Amino acid sequence: MTDEMTPIPLNKLVRSKLNMRKTNIKAGAEEMQASLLARGVLQNLVVYETANGKFAVAAGERRRSNLAALAKAKKIPGSYPVPCRVCSEEEA
Repeated sequence: MTDEMTPIPLNKLVRSKLNMRKTNIKAGAEEMQASLLARGVLQNLVVYETANGKFAVAAGERRRSNLAALAKAKKIPGSYPVPCRVCSEEEA
């Protein structure tokens, strides 16, 4: 895994089967969305590239899903650049 951050468009990010969080994904959604709008993404997501050219989110699924909700509500563009640390699926 590299320490370098790579901005990846939101519409290229998908949920990973490796993501540890299985419950409470929507807990605090309004607060998180307000924070994301006001301050942006403060902590990067950890992702790995999939076979179809997307990036699966291994760490940061709540941030990804709340960003997706903001894009669906047309508060941010689908191409919003999300800071990500790209690693291999094995490292994730």
